[in-house]
Amino acid sequence: MRKRKLCIICFPVIIWLLMTGIWDMRESGRTPHPWKEGSSLTVTGTVYRSETKEDSQSIYLKNISIDSNSVTSDPVISAGKTTRIKAELNKVTELQIGNQIQVTGVCQYFSRAENDGGFDAEQYYASKNIVMLLKKANVERQKKSVDWLGESCRILKEKAGAVLRKSLSSEEAGVMESLLLGEKSGLDGEIRELYQKNGIIHVLAISGLHVSVIGMSLFQFLRKRRWGFVTASVMSGIWIWFYAELTGFSVSSVRAMLMFFLFLGAQILGRTYDLVTAMTVAGVMMLLYDSGLAVQSGFLLSYAAVAGVAASQALPDKHRLLSPFKVSIFTWLMTLPVTAYFYYQVPMYGIFLNLFVVPSMSVIVMAGIGGILAGAVSTTAGTFILAPVHYLLQITFALCRFCGKLPGAIWITGRPALWKAGGYYLTLILLFVILLKKRKIDLIKSTFGIILGIGILSYQGDRDWSVTFLSVGQGDGICIQTELGHVWMMDGGSSTQKNLAKYCLEPYLKYWGIREVDGWMISHFDQDHVSGLIEILEGYEKGWNQKNRNGITVKRILIPDLMQEEDLEKQILQLAEKLQIPVLRCKRLDKIKQDSMQIEVFSPIANFPYENQNAGSMTVKVSYQDFSVLLTGDLEGEGEKQLLENDMGQIDVLKVAHHGSRNSSSEEILDTIGAKVAVISCGKGNRYGHPHRELLDRLEKNGYQIHRTDLEGMIRFTLKKRKEDSDAGRRI
Repeated sequence: MRKRKLCIICFPVIIWLLMTGIWDMRESGRTPHPWKEGSSLTVTGTVYRSETKEDSQSIYLKNISIDSNSVTSDPVISAGKTTRIKAELNKVTELQIGNQIQVTGVCQYFSRAENDGGFDAEQYYASKNIVMLLKKANVERQKKSVDWLGESCRILKEKAGAVLRKSLSSEEAGVMESLLLGEKSGLDGEIRELYQKNGIIHVLAISGLHVSVIGMSLFQFLRKRRWGFVTASVMSGIWIWFYAELTGFSVSSVRAMLMFFLFLGAQILGRTYDLVTAMTVAGVMMLLYDSGLAVQSGFLLSYAAVAGVAASQALPDKHRLLSPFKVSIFTWLMTLPVTAYFYYQVPMYGIFLNLFVVPSMSVIVMAGIGGILAGAVSTTAGTFILAPVHYLLQITFALCRFCGKLPGAIWITGRPALWKAGGYYLTLILLFVILLKKRKIDLIKSTFGIILGIGILSYQGDRDWSVTFLSVGQGDGICIQTELGHVWMMDGGSSTQKNLAKYCLEPYLKYWGIREVDGWMISHFDQDHVSGLIEILEGYEKGWNQKNRNGITVKRILIPDLMQEEDLEKQILQLAEKLQIPVLRCKRLDKIKQDSMQIEVFSPIANFPYENQNAGSMTVKVSYQDFSVLLTGDLEGEGEKQLLENDMGQIDVLKVAHHGSRNSSSEEILDTIGAKVAVISCGKGNRYGHPHRELLDRLEKNGYQIHRTDLEGMIRFTLKKRKEDSDAGRRI
């Protein structure tokens, strides 16, 4: 380490840059919205990227200026070299990279993460300096100035993609376009999810593997042809720069490119190339250029993986055959906290899959390049050369599907706190120092250190009791977490958000490390209350331990005990029967106890002939310590009258019925309940006009503090666990 003077200088710098980048992210506010959403804007800018899919086209503009009559009184800079926008065109238009154009369209801002675990589109695009989306855009004017390098790369990518699509299946071609060209728009969603769940998503990023195969092959070829170090290095460096331009200068490709340049510099100067020094110097350069990389998953995963490779190489090998296994284990250990932080789950068999996938990538990359070159001349020749790619990818798909069905394939970790990740890495560093001094891998010490590190990372500590009203658009979704880690849901549906389970419910539950729901209550069987639950049940696959292999396990379902049977009720009952999930019918006076929490059912009255299912909504009071919340579904009419017959006691929070419709939550109901806080779950700009002004007036008149998911996103109420709660029973 003493010989790595440059590394010693750069290491504290990179740690400082990482810490300041993370701190800036935590302290920084949201990007301001200077233009009114929905207003018509005219934008002038330079095309730097174009994506065409069948009959749709999206373009990306830089160096923009915006002309609008809808700018707020406190506008930000409306033109600049770093400000960029994305525009979705009404019709496919022939454009070239570098064209200066004027487009007119409707301003729309990227959505923010409204629930824990949700995708933050605004933050994602902000990291690329893209400030907004222009919908329904039309090109008004166009100057034929062209960025010849960018346009050449675009044409080359299109032609290479066309060759791949002719010779391979759509799934295989999508993988190869992502892997070789950095083009992910054609990547099949199922394949992406398959790779991600099995811990091999890294192979789809342009990385050091590609640079080593392409750049090193060219460098060694030129050296064998007796080219000098300087000439061979310059030619190889130019080619790798062009390849990075071709693939869009992704984070991993820039990191690999910089490290390759440092390797070439070492060759020219006659110095020994050191992986650790190169990694550290490249990291400092990237963070100095863009401190926001400190909180980007691609940057952190890329560097964690390289750090794992470097650590494995530093330790001696007694058996060379075990070297690939050692590299895979170290890489898995180094990327574990980053994977858990950004994806809330960790694939357990990725260690073994990478033993096949990583070595096969060299063959896939070389055969892919050869197939593209040959396919440009002859489709038959291209298909022949790409045959190994076909077979290797099919084997990879099969192995991923097989591993996904094995016991314990996914460890749902939740998002670990930063101090836990720090403690984990500190433990690994201490272990590595001990092993380095011994100059051998001590299995006992290694096992103890790894278990200790994982224990710190997965430590739960004291939990708080909480009830969370999720932002599900026009619908309801409520999650209750007890002080001992049990979870109950009430509803989970939306009429405005598709794939609610995939993009909202499951990410939220996994964010908190939740693997199973003890009880899923359904107020009634409208689509906007059950669509997410149906999605989970339809994707359910029981494993050997009776848990759901594909996500969240549901232990029991609770439904209102009503006379009429709705279509969606039949569907849920059929799915529950098929999956052997118990279904309990609930009625007035039923009580459920979980840990120190009690759930009291106030309605419906069993087999009462309600005028509609809204009136028969299951209404429950959830109590913990001296706090209680009343969950009312879409209660109305006769149901509201019957609710008044109950001795409801103290209510602190009221979930306003029927998303705040005009006729819900009557004056008498609000006065009787006497809660302090009202929560309304509804979608932004919904077509029903919820919450209605009359309802809001009634709430304000009765002194309620109003919270709305359409304005605030997710709403959570949390209570600290009291000491006496630690001995609470677990019976239901």
